Parts: sequence; structure tokens; C-alpha cells
Amino acid sequence: MESKHVHLRPLEQKDAQSLYKNVGSDPQIFKWMLFATPSSIADYENLVNKFINESFDGGRESFAVVLKENNDVIGHTSYMDFQDRNKSIEIGTTFYSKTYWRSFVNSECKFLLLSEIFENRELHRVTLKTDANNERSKSAILRLGAVYEGALKENMQRPDGSWRDTAYFSILENQWPEIKDRLIQKIK
Repeated sequence: MESKHVHLRPLEQKDAQSLYKNVGSDPQIFKWMLFATPSSIADYENLVNKFINESFDGGRESFAVVLKENNDVIGHTSYMDFQDRNKSIEIGTTFYSKTYWRSFVNSECKFLLLSEIFENRELHRVTLKTDANNERSKSAILRLGAVYEGALKENMQRPDGSWRDTAYFSILENQWPEIKDRLIQKIK
């Protein structure tokens, strides 16, 4: 999948090096993730291996977020929880180099992912979720045009052992044309 500035392709083990170099170990990037902040190349290798293995098992489809201008991997995103019967999927485990926060990257990535979901795979529903305390992520999801559905209380355990409330959002296929138009305007 390719847009003006980014290319999404299946995550590969070799991407660990580029993620380590470009995303780094800033705890702010990984504060709300359900895994510990990777702090070494070995941590990134293990994380990438985990994502790839989950993809082989059918639980995840992981993508490297590649900046087209220099071919650097600047982040990760994935499809998860595909439900064929319900024609639904989740977009998640998204993180980018801090350099690209509030830039074209998230809009272009979501445009590519959502276009694939609604136009090629012809699914009905996309779920996006985040820690209920993650205001930055919640704002980004709402800016896409997703609808807040509520929060599940203490349904996931954080790496430190505490429990998180998870905020749920959705985009339905009948909402996609309007959201698509909004995203096209953002990424022009």
C-alpha cells in the first residue's frame, strides 16, 4: 500500500534495525502500549519477531511504515482481530517516530489501511482502541472521524501489572465515504 509519502509493507525481521534507529527508546512513544519500551536492538528484534509470529498465526497482519523519501522504517501498524463472519477488523499497535507525530504520516497510513479494509476487503466495521488515559491517541482517532463507543473497565493488564480501561472507537462502512473525503483533503 502506497501514498504520497509513505509505503506500508509487511513487517520483516530486518526492520528491527531501522525501527531502533528511527523510533528509538523514548518512553513517551510506548507509554500506552501493552509491551515494555524497547531499549536495545535486541528488544526490537524480539518485538518484530513477536509481531511476525503473530502474523503467521493469523492473529495479526503487521506493517512497516516506510518513509518513501529515504526508505527508512519510521513506525509500525497492524490489522488485528479479523472476524470473517462479522466482516470486522481492528487497526492497532500503531507507533511512529516522534519526529512524525501530528504530521502527514498517521493520516496517510490510516487512509491506506481504511481504503484496503472498505474498498478491497469489503469489510463492514473497523475497531480502534487505546488506553482510556491516552488523550493524544484518542484525539487522533476522533480526528479521523471514528465514533467513540465507550470504555471497557480494567480489561487489559499493562506491563507494570496495573489494569487499564480501554476506550473503543469504530468506523462503519457507511461512514467511510465521508471519512475518505476528509482524509483526502488532509493528505493533498
